Amino acid sequence: MPLLLLASASLAGINLRAGVGYSALSQKFVLFEEDTVSSSNEGKLFFEGNAGSGFGKPGLRANWMLSGGTTSFFGRAWGRWTHFFNDDFSIVSELAADLRTPYEEGAGVGYSKGRGSLRLRRKWDESAVAGFFAYEGKTYSGESAYTYDYSLTRCRLEFTNPLFGNDQLGLAWQFAFRFAPDTVEANYIRNNFYFNWDKFWGENYIRADIEAERRVNNRGVLWGNYWYANGLVSPRISAGKKLTLIPKFAFEGYRYDWANEIFSNRESFEIDGGVEWAFSPFLRGEIAPKFFISMADEAVKTDNFREISARVGWDWLKHKKIWLYAKAEAGIRIYTYDPPEIYALYSDFVFVEGSAFITWWINESLRFDVITSYAPEWHDVRGDNLTTFYLSTNLSYEFMAK
Repeated sequence: MPLLLLASASLAGINLRAGVGYSALSQKFVLFEEDTVSSSNEGKLFFEGNAGSGFGKPGLRANWMLSGGTTSFFGRAWGRWTHFFNDDFSIVSELAADLRTPYEEGAGVGYSKGRGSLRLRRKWDESAVAGFFAYEGKTYSGESAYTYDYSLTRCRLEFTNPLFGNDQLGLAWQFAFRFAPDTVEANYIRNNFYFNWDKFWGENYIRADIEAERRVNNRGVLWGNYWYANGLVSPRISAGKKLTLIPKFAFEGYRYDWANEIFSNRESFEIDGGVEWAFSPFLRGEIAPKFFISMADEAVKTDNFREISARVGWDWLKHKKIWLYAKAEAGIRIYTYDPPEIYALYSDFVFVEGSAFITWWINESLRFDVITSYAPEWHDVRGDNLTTFYLSTNLSYEFMAK
């Protein structure tokens, strides 16, 4: 249960914050017919601050953070420079560095990471073109299947333009090249294509996002080459003064050049029939039945299932007094095939996922925050049961220099 006590100040454009904290995450499951609890926790002292102009404003902005915990040290520095030549042309450049050093066994590996980017944007009336270049390098203190040194280069080109008056069309292409000298599988060339469309009419709104990706391994075995696509359509339709329809339609799919049991072709579809009701200007409630289906090659039986669930949510906001957002979802997952012996952990199950975020302003300067989540699963096979619990609390005091 993290407990964080903070103090912050604002002096001549410099904001400082310092505090002490503790965090923990736990999971409960069955291993070899014995109940097992997996948990991680760490106490820490930290100091952070930022200075400069706000987002989107010309000038220089920077922030930094140092955290010394019971198991590791972490530091981060970031800076951004923004320059507007006129209302139609701007340049934004960023530099950042991260450092993590563990000093207790079992606290993970250390690393150093640096990154930089440059973004140019030119606007003509309601149309705009932007170009983006970024480079990132990361070095680990130890190598494994999941921790390997790499360098990543990205280039992106964006175009936005209205189509039918009160709407916005966005098109983008991004090229990425990653090189990892100590492993073959992590090297790739990637091309991403993006389409998004936003449309307003009256109180109604609709957004559509589509992404397509082509990834090709550039070294060694090429089994991982694939095409990937995902899409989301999410409208908000007013059905009265208090009722709003908020359905969602989503899909995702992979197609490999050489599909097998490891690199399997698969796709998923989701239909979410959300309805929102405004009880007052401060309180809104939501209910949403959901149907989700995942399909894959027959050789990969663990990715073939159907999921039926329903979600209920509450959003209560009174500025500088209280903000409560809570949701709970309950459902069932049914696998299409009985999984093979090597995947015995995949059995049909009933699940509940609950989470909440609470902010309470005790007074104008003193604020108390709580974030919590609880997610149990009850499987047909008891040994597959799993429970995850998380709780974070934060008590902060803020004062402004006059």
